[in-house]
Amino acid sequence: MRTDFPSTENWLDATAERCARSLVITEQAQKTMLREILADALSQFPQAALDNEFMTDAHAYEALTRRNSMSEKAWALWRAAVKLSRNPDARVQRGYKAPVDSRRLLLLEASLAWYEAASGTTLNEPVRLELSRGRPRDMVVSAVEIFTSPDELDGRAQLTARVYRPPKTSSCQLYSPGDQLFPLDWSDLPASALVDRANGHV
Repeated sequence: MRTDFPSTENWLDATAERCARSLVITEQAQKTMLREILADALSQFPQAALDNEFMTDAHAYEALTRRNSMSEKAWALWRAAVKLSRNPDARVQRGYKAPVDSRRLLLLEASLAWYEAASGTTLNEPVRLELSRGRPRDMVVSAVEIFTSPDELDGRAQLTARVYRPPKTSSCQLYSPGDQLFPLDWSDLPASALVDRANGHV
């Protein structure tokens, strides 16, 4: 069984922490080793169990659908950003806990890298957000941040955008795994978008 889905990683983190408390393990190195043991055991979960109807419907099918909505690169960046958002004490590569502002900067950088990989374009360029539920949004995104909470195991991306279609749509748009982003040309947007661009509003 794969263990690199965000919801599975969250389960591993929480289970390892509960086990560590039960076993009175306090050292971080031992907690890390405990999590690795759990992940290894879970990776050995028999494929036959994943193939049964309940597991396919309840977990594997949904997870695969979400995963397939992104390229390999975008998925890896998404997972990294979700992990940064979920764990405010995440250690950076330099080996120490970053100050709050630095952690937020890392998250914003990871969110931007994900957006560029997922959309095939950059901020302030036209994109279409194809939602798994709801009408598509044609818009120009000016900022992006990936976030999560205990009730949002797979994370969400908050896109700050000027939405041109549908009209009068909120400037705060949410992306969820399973949705898709596609680059557009400026000519695909209404004439008002070109006016906004010429006036520096997007």
